[in-house]
Amino acid sequence: MRKKKLFLFLISVGIFLLLVACGQLPSEMVPTLVITTKTPYPTLTHYPTISPTPTLPASLASVRIAFAYDRKLWFWQNGIAQALTNVNEDASINLSGDGKVIAFTRDGLWVINSDGSDEHLLLGDENFEQIEPKDPGVELHNFDWIPNTRRLLFDTILSDGRGMSPTDDLYVVDAETLQWKLLRKPGEGGKFFISPDGQRVAITTPTQICLMDIDGSNYHVVMDYSVPFPSDYAYYAAPTWSPDSQFLTVPIPPEDFYYTATTSPTVVWRLPVDGTPPTIISQLPAGESGYDNRIWSPSRQHFAIWLDETATYHLDTDGTALNALTEEGSSRRQFAWIDEMHFIYYLSRCQLRLGTIGTSSISIYASAEADVNCSSMFDFVK
Repeated sequence: MRKKKLFLFLISVGIFLLLVACGQLPSEMVPTLVITTKTPYPTLTHYPTISPTPTLPASLASVRIAFAYDRKLWFWQNGIAQALTNVNEDASINLSGDGKVIAFTRDGLWVINSDGSDEHLLLGDENFEQIEPKDPGVELHNFDWIPNTRRLLFDTILSDGRGMSPTDDLYVVDAETLQWKLLRKPGEGGKFFISPDGQRVAITTPTQICLMDIDGSNYHVVMDYSVPFPSDYAYYAAPTWSPDSQFLTVPIPPEDFYYTATTSPTVVWRLPVDGTPPTIISQLPAGESGYDNRIWSPSRQHFAIWLDETATYHLDTDGTALNALTEEGSSRRQFAWIDEMHFIYYLSRCQLRLGTIGTSSISIYASAEADVNCSSMFDFVK
């Protein structure tokens, strides 16, 4: 009997030591904002084939791209793509302005350096459980880096199972100190757009476009508008900042846009930040009823448009002429302007390409595996 007990004791000790060596003992509960585990997911072992990239134009040598591919987060620079960590298939990605840190979603909001180091959680379930309204609760919605900082703004949506009920709030979180705070209470925020100089934020609601300082102060309305929406959801205007952060431009569809094949124009407004009144700078055909699918270039000199018939983006400078911009098979809404001449887009989800107006595009990567899981999420800086 003693030998049997000794034998069981030695087995128990051996299992304990094995767990210690493997780091698999249950750990104590720690505060949500103190993250000690840097590699919470298994080590990457599978690397999809990444096609070589031709020599980039000199004007694009500084472009860096973060993208999700085969449930992994990748960082691309100078024609070389490196896998950094595992992500979910529907991960959202945001690359800091200096290209050194990537924020991404994976059961919360995480960050990782673009060299693969210092991966840690910023906001998890415990944090969102503290955010009002607690019934039905909230989930992470949009997030974006404040330029020249290691802080992000984020907002939430209601956990009501619909996934489209914005809380209209606004928070800021510091990726280094892990501290976060409320800037706008639920119902007092909206969609947010950070100025290039990081000093202001434009906030849109279904009826107004507002400005405030980056710390949440000096909140004021700069324009009222109305675009009725035929459902429980609402239309939120999407302004674009000027490169010098001195004004916004925003297209506002006609009030009957979502109800009829309207002949009324979409009006493009210029909204100065110095308090002077908004002015109309352009009027364009509203397009198909119910869907304004124009993607404006940074200075709004022209835009791309996706056509259902061919799944091809086109360049349209005045609302009438259509010219081929990408190959047939481009992914819907997965297109972004780098500058006035260059753009990034997905072709059939598994091919991320870099295009230039008037010339052939080049491949950033293309899958060589038929069964690989392709995402269509990316972000870039130049």
